Amino acid sequence: MINKYIVQVAPVTPLPVSKMQIFSYLYQEALAKGTLVSIPFFHRQIEGVVISSNEYFSHSGSFKLKKIIKVIEPLFLTEKQINLAKFISSYYLTSLGIVLKSMVPQRVNYRHAEKAALKKKRKTKKNGPKALSSGSGKSILTVGSGIKRKEYVFSLIKKAVETKKQCLILVPEIFYAYSLSEQLKNHFPKENISLIHSKIARGKFFHEWKMIKNNKIKIVVASKIGIFAPFFDLGLIIVEQDQDLSHKQWNSTPRYNAVEAAEFLARDFGADLVYDGAVPSLKNFISNKDGKLKAFDFQKKTAGPEVEVVSLAPEKRKADFPISESLYGHLARAIKSKKQAIILVNRRGLSTFSICQNCSQILKCPKCKKALVYFEEHEQYRCLHCSYKAELFSSCPKCGGSQFSHFGIGIQMVERKLKRLFPAASIARLDSDVMKSAQKYQKISDLFGKGKIDILLGTQIAIRDIAGKNIRLVGIVSGHDFSNSADFNSREIMFLNFTQAKQLLDKNGTLVIQTFFPGDPLIESVKTGKLDYFFENEIKFRKKMNYPPFKKLIKLVYRGDSADLAEKEAKKIFDGLSAGGDNMIEISEPYKPLFAEKRGLYMTNILIKIPPDLLVADLPIFPILGSLKKGWAVDVDPVSTV
Repeated sequence: MINKYIVQVAPVTPLPVSKMQIFSYLYQEALAKGTLVSIPFFHRQIEGVVISSNEYFSHSGSFKLKKIIKVIEPLFLTEKQINLAKFISSYYLTSLGIVLKSMVPQRVNYRHAEKAALKKKRKTKKNGPKALSSGSGKSILTVGSGIKRKEYVFSLIKKAVETKKQCLILVPEIFYAYSLSEQLKNHFPKENISLIHSKIARGKFFHEWKMIKNNKIKIVVASKIGIFAPFFDLGLIIVEQDQDLSHKQWNSTPRYNAVEAAEFLARDFGADLVYDGAVPSLKNFISNKDGKLKAFDFQKKTAGPEVEVVSLAPEKRKADFPISESLYGHLARAIKSKKQAIILVNRRGLSTFSICQNCSQILKCPKCKKALVYFEEHEQYRCLHCSYKAELFSSCPKCGGSQFSHFGIGIQMVERKLKRLFPAASIARLDSDVMKSAQKYQKISDLFGKGKIDILLGTQIAIRDIAGKNIRLVGIVSGHDFSNSADFNSREIMFLNFTQAKQLLDKNGTLVIQTFFPGDPLIESVKTGKLDYFFENEIKFRKKMNYPPFKKLIKLVYRGDSADLAEKEAKKIFDGLSAGGDNMIEISEPYKPLFAEKRGLYMTNILIKIPPDLLVADLPIFPILGSLKKGWAVDVDPVSTV
């Protein structure tokens, strides 16, 4: 018999979760786990990843096993990658094939790979390098001052590299990843450092992927996609700002959280895991209290920056709104004394929405019915929800009026006011509309670091990894714009942003928080720097409402062609879930999300709360969740419930 082995293969293609994920094929020799192969799958020829091989055995029944068409590359994925893929598939209720597709680089030199396969045959498996011993497996929490924290983290990286370990630094944003990789080149040989993110060209990505697999790269700085890299001997994982929402893949499958995946990788490799940030996440605050994390506190022990809270309500009718008299005074003094200032605005565009002066109609996106935002520099209205764009309206769609008023605080409005108030100052803007590349971000960051920019105006990007010579002022123009108060984790993110802003200042600096809600206890926690006060209140709220980390959330989202269809489908699934559940499972009735319509599709949500230690596959409602039809998406541990 030519085909002496039965090879278990996971097709690299989406499959229903409730259906089989691994299939049996015939081949003339045993293939190593992780080998990339070409297989017949129904009426197609697709790629697959070998999971295991066994000697051929006779089987009953009339079915006939198909043959593997060819070997593309032996040991293409590592055993650790396959372990991670299985974990993500199980934990996030996602097709194994979709997860594996995220791990297989988009561009492979098949001709070169086939030659290598023929030459090596199974030589790679026999003579491949053995992995070095792993790290100690410690979990560490570092919080506080950015400079001291960074020095400590860099010392950990140095130790890992000296012991010939690989290090993964997981960051929430691409710009931050680029900046951090440039800083690391000042401490380590640049050929030892790799930058991985979703915007890298395919050829470059595949080159870096191969270098990591061959253990020629020791330090990997990456956005969430970096957890799929083929690490050879991972000894250290550093997660920057683990509570940041950008760590979660929320708008496409697999809907994984890179932090959860990093925790799995640390366990699998026995690597040290460091949670690094201005403040701990709520989850890690609790873990630290329980003694599960070794904490290093780099908070400034001396008297820190002053925090001033300004009520925006009295300022609303003044000509310079939203620049209050107090913020103006602080800016003027900073510029006069040749100090630097950062002004934060959390909304893009000129305003939040525009209204027809004749009929008071809000201009809305025709695709998703959200308010359109006016971008003055492009003379264009845009939808920030679905990226719809339109030239200036010649008339109101409702009444034909031609005069519109802009309301709300957008970054372009603040920029216009600052340039009028401080015409001689050097002002730069840092947001996603002007930062079209990492190089542009780095240029502004470098200029600010050299003291050549007086006022840096930006969104949250401006507090991620910005360093100035003498930052005397950080002004938050409208504090509660940094929070979606309707969501369970919005105040935790707001607290993180405000604390990061405060830590940018020198000891004589001032953080000015402008807000319509000056009595908010969260702001008092930022002023005093007392983490316990904020987190204890947050814990009480989360426990009362059965929110994470005290419950695990599963959000079901249905998208249909009409509102009626979405409502009917959601009601049918809700009835099935309610009938199949038990008293450990809390299931909400179907509800419309905050953005109920997008690109012509209508959405309805169902929220499920379960004990935090339960896996979705262990639930009595798993058969329903695993067999949801087209139109449904399952989001385990969602970053938003609204």
